[in-house]
Amino acid sequence: LEFRRVLFRSRYGLWCTRQTCLRVAPIHPSPAGDRWHRKGLEDAVTREATDPAGQLLATFLAVESWVADGFEDCPFIVAMAEPDRKSPRRLMASTQLDAIRSFLELLADLAGLTDPAQFAMAWQMLLRGAVVGAFNGDADAIPAAGHAARLLLDGWGRR
Repeated sequence: LEFRRVLFRSRYGLWCTRQTCLRVAPIHPSPAGDRWHRKGLEDAVTREATDPAGQLLATFLAVESWVADGFEDCPFIVAMAEPDRKSPRRLMASTQLDAIRSFLELLADLAGLTDPAQFAMAWQMLLRGAVVGAFNGDADAIPAAGHAARLLLDGWGRR
């Protein structure tokens, strides 16, 4: 077998091969990973803001606090690091990302933005880039993406 290094650490803090990590990392989300789910995001943003536009911006505050606690079960990282598109972890991460995007689309719709689906896709790409940047050690990745998100929100068409 050919072993490859992956872009994440095991929960024990050791770099590992893809095969080893898949044996160590849970297939089902851990309680620590619950924050990365749609419900975790909904709870976090509704604590920060009451209006949909404010809740969209609060997604970056939520992600920033979650990243400080680590990347365990982060669907952005799992989807990127797991090359097998049919693996249970990759499929779960994709499902989580779809649920998060549908929540972002709902917020965009409630905020009166045109084409909420397209907006949600663009917003999630900013979130993804922020998480990946933070994962790679860029301390400014999330604030910079949050600033770009504010510009996107302010410039997006309204109904």
